[in-house]
Formats: sequence, C-alpha cells, structure tokens
Amino acid sequence: MKLAVVILLGMLEMVAASSAAQTERKDPFTITISAPANVNVGEEVRVRIIFTNVSDKPYFYTVSAKPSEAEYEYIIKAWSADGKEAPETDYGRRIRLGEFILPGRAGGAVDPGEKVEEDSTISKLFDLSTPGKYEIEVDRPVYDDPKWIVKSHRISITVD
Repeated sequence: MKLAVVILLGMLEMVAASSAAQTERKDPFTITISAPANVNVGEEVRVRIIFTNVSDKPYFYTVSAKPSEAEYEYIIKAWSADGKEAPETDYGRRIRLGEFILPGRAGGAVDPGEKVEEDSTISKLFDLSTPGKYEIEVDRPVYDDPKWIVKSHRISITVD
C-alpha cells in the first residue's frame, strides 16, 4: 500500500513539473500584421506580415520564393462580422489543403531580434465581395514543433 502511494505521489510530481515547464514555454517569435482599415469591394486586399525572432538564439525560417505569397508559409484566417469563417476562394481552399506545389522555398537563420517582412493578398484567399467588417489573423507553426502554433493579433478590415 505504501509503495502504491509513493508511486502515485511520484507520478503527480512528474505531471506537475511537466505542466510547469509547458506554462513557462515562450513563443520563439512574434507575428505582427497590418492592412488597410477600409477597402472597396473588388479591391485587392494585402496584409503585411512581420515575423520577429524574440528568442535568444537563431531561428530557422522558411520563406516562399515570392515574398508576396506568404500564404504558403503561414496559416491565414478570416472571419466576417457575425463570427463565421469568411468564405474561401478556390485558391484559398487549395492553399489550406496543401494542394499546390510550392513555387520554391528559401530558408535560413533569423538572428535574435531580426525581422522578416512578407505579404499576402488575402482577397485571393477569401471572398471579400460582401461589404462588411472582417477580422484577419495570421498563424505559423514553430519549425521544430508543428503542433505549437504562434498566432498574430487580429486586425479589422472594412469592405465598403
């Protein structure tokens, strides 16, 4: 009986230590996004994505061969004012499903504090033809732990 209690206490300590280690984990980078606050229906809508290495070591980073097509490296999301996901275009659906062959990639180390800027035309990914307010978020998995997703803040775009 005492052995079972000692084993149980040891297991609880391991779980507590593991949980503490996970809560202390800090994102190795940040994602900052910006876009025009107001656009007209049918106008191209581009979002600027700034990746910043906030860790204390170089971070391996991949980038699309075309810096204007960041959607190949990021997960871009959009919601309408009612909180529903914005409708995807055929291109957006195919990007999300990984059906495209990448147009080429480059990779390298981004030093601590260094930034990389890219763009994505979100009006190619989502049907923004309905006037209204949309929320945009850009996410990226951590290179060596793809289940760890770093999220940007959300921005609002009004389509008139």
